[in-house]
Amino acid sequence: WNNGASTASITVVPTETSTFSVTFTDENGCSNSHSITIEVITIEMPTDFSAIGFSNYIQLQWTTNPNAAEYFVYRDDQFVAQTTENNFKDENVSPQVQYCYQVSAMMNDCFSERTNVQCASSVKNEEVKANQYIIYPNPAHQYFIIQGDEIAQIEVTNSLGQHAHKQSFKSTTQTQIDVQKFESGVYWIRIYHPDGTFIMKKIVVVR
Repeated sequence: WNNGASTASITVVPTETSTFSVTFTDENGCSNSHSITIEVITIEMPTDFSAIGFSNYIQLQWTTNPNAAEYFVYRDDQFVAQTTENNFKDENVSPQVQYCYQVSAMMNDCFSERTNVQCASSVKNEEVKANQYIIYPNPAHQYFIIQGDEIAQIEVTNSLGQHAHKQSFKSTTQTQIDVQKFESGVYWIRIYHPDGTFIMKKIVVVR
């Protein structure tokens, strides 16, 4: 074998794509060679992973991995679900009980490392009303999501008060904002309810 072994078979665990070859010689001195290439595919763990508690469920969100076929969700170190989406809504929760989550990506029966642990708990209804809108992930790298009560319009301004984004809606409870053209820094989001009231939220964009 090209790795120096002289046994009939070898066991290898390559960390990168590698080619292994073997040369064998019969009793008459005739030789022949064969080779095999083992392709190693690196599966990156999901990024921008977040867990947000609502009144009767916990919402998980992460950035899509182009190499992943599915994602496996773990709650308190136990497998709970697999999905092809970049989010998961855990409705099997008890009120005001904290749960801790991780996610790993899977392709061809190979798994990435799990994400860092994110913990959250479902909250009381009155706490939801006091904080009607949730923004995640925060900090944001590629996008952020606004989720919660009805959204009529949003305005995003940077720390200098300059407008970075403005959008109106007929009726929605969730929207995704692309920040790939935003510069790094702090941004303020004004979220308008259909009744004309609004709240301010802060988000950080990291390039």
